[in-house]
Amino acid sequence: MAENRRNSTAKHTHVLAQKKWVTFLTQKLYDTISERIELLSYYPEIGKTTNFRNILQISLGHYSILYRITDESILIYAIWDNRDDPKKLYELMSKRS
Repeated sequence: MAENRRNSTAKHTHVLAQKKWVTFLTQKLYDTISERIELLSYYPEIGKTTNFRNILQISLGHYSILYRITDESILIYAIWDNRDDPKKLYELMSKRS
């Protein structure tokens, strides 16, 4: 019985550690994206051109922000995981462009 409690406690501790790590990574990604969006607000033309009409892209390592500059604002079309299938991005963007 004591062995079962130890195993249960170890599993519970491992799950909690994983949740904290995921929360940390999620917060770090959120902070990075927020910082890049703020940078875009000051320097909207910083992005690179894309194959999509009037859409620019700024890289965040494994992620990219795809956006368009208008007279009044910056429109974010996607925050994309660059490791995903690019065909999915083309499908998504062809619906929005």
